[in-house]
Amino acid sequence: MVATTRRAAVYARISTDDQAEHGYSLHDQGRKGLAQADAKGWAVVDTPYVDDGVSGTLRHRPAHGQHYRRYRTSDLRPGSYPRE
Repeated sequence: MVATTRRAAVYARISTDDQAEHGYSLHDQGRKGLAQADAKGWAVVDTPYVDDGVSGTLRHRPAHGQHYRRYRTSDLRPGSYPRE
């Protein structure tokens, strides 16, 4: 059996300036997502999907929708990292 590298994509979102100021900036989230993928040996296949200033309560978030469609039509698998 041939081992395959797990493939991943990173999604980042903030909806308030307060989040950005307290360690949840888009840059921080993207960096943490890329670091987690690297630590687990996953290949990141896309640039991070980013929703800047979009509430998580909204059902239709542009980058989230792109990320979800990519997941549904590929070999990407879910993963997450804990907030610090």
